[in-house]
Amino acid sequence: MNIKPSHIFIIISATLFWQKANSVQEFQKETCQDPAITFIDEVSLNNISDKEEGFFDSIFNFIFGEDELAIQKPFNTYVSDNGLIFIVDQGNKSLIVIDKAENEIQNLLPENFKCESPVGLCSIEDGLVFTDSQTDQVWKYDFENEEIAKLNSSLKQPTGIAYIKNNKEIWVCETEEHRIVRLDRTGKQLGIIGQRGLGNSEFNFPTFIWADNRGKVYINDSMNFRIQIFSEEGKFIRSFGKAGDGSGDFSRPKGIATDSFGHIYVVDALFNNVQIFDQEGQLLYVLGNQGIQKGEFWLPAGLYIDNHNRIYVADSFNSRIQIFQLICDGRSKD
Repeated sequence: MNIKPSHIFIIISATLFWQKANSVQEFQKETCQDPAITFIDEVSLNNISDKEEGFFDSIFNFIFGEDELAIQKPFNTYVSDNGLIFIVDQGNKSLIVIDKAENEIQNLLPENFKCESPVGLCSIEDGLVFTDSQTDQVWKYDFENEEIAKLNSSLKQPTGIAYIKNNKEIWVCETEEHRIVRLDRTGKQLGIIGQRGLGNSEFNFPTFIWADNRGKVYINDSMNFRIQIFSEEGKFIRSFGKAGDGSGDFSRPKGIATDSFGHIYVVDALFNNVQIFDQEGQLLYVLGNQGIQKGEFWLPAGLYIDNHNRIYVADSFNSRIQIFQLICDGRSKD
C-alpha cells in the first residue's frame, strides 16, 4: 500500500523533524547525525510592513490586485551572502529584493519594464539573471549600475536557470523545445543538451535546474516525473523518480536544490511538500503538507538552500517565503 508523501511528516513544538520513509536506508551518520529541520522564519507582507493582512485579504488581493508592492505569488528565490532575499513574483510580475533586517521591500524592475511570467532566478558574479517564460526573454540585473539588460531573446519558453561557476556558463531550461541551452555570460549560445524523449539526456518539459558546488547539475524533467543529474560538462550521470502518489514519487515536481551534504530537495506542488533524497535517488525524508500554518505549503514552487543549510521555499499561494534550518547533531552549520 502506497503512502502519500504529504502524509509523512511530524510537527513538534514548531520543529519539523525528518521522518524516515518505509524501506529507506539509514541516514549517512558520518555526515549528518540526528538530522532535523526546524522552521525559523517566514517572509511575507505581514512581517515586512505595518499593514495587517489576513488570509482572505491575501486571496482577494491576489485575484483583484493591489496598488502597493507586496509579496503576492513568489515563484522562485535567491538569497545573497549578506542576507538579501530576491524573489521573482508572478503575482505582481516583479523582481523583488527584501532586506529583512531593515524591514524593507523594493521592486528592482523599472516602472515601464514589461515582465509577464518570471520563473527562473540565479546569481552570477556581478548580478542576477532571470527568465520570463511568456515573453521568451532572459534578463540580467546589474548590481553596480542597478540596470536591467536583455541577455537573450532567442529561446522558446525559458524557465529554470542556473549559473555553472567553474565553467562560467548559464544553463537555461528551454521548456517548449524540451532541452537545456548553455549560454556564456553575455547570452551567447554555447551548446544544447537533449531533445524531447524518455531516454537519458532527453526531456519532457524541463522546468527547474540547480547547480551545486560539487560539479553536478540537477534538472527537473517535470513531465517525465524524474530528476536528471549531469556533470558540469553536460555528461549524463543518473536519473531517478517516476510518476505516482506514493512516497518518493512525483506528481508536479518543481524547485530543486542540494544542501552541503549533497542531499537533493525536490518541491512537489501537488503534494504540497519537499521530498529529500540521497545522491542515488533514495527517498530519505519528507518535509511539510498542505495548509497555511508554519511548515505547511500551498502550491509551493521554487527552492533555494544557502551555504548555512538554510532552506528557503517559495510558498506561492500562501504569498510567502518559508525559511527552515537543517540541524545535524544538534547544531546548524556555521
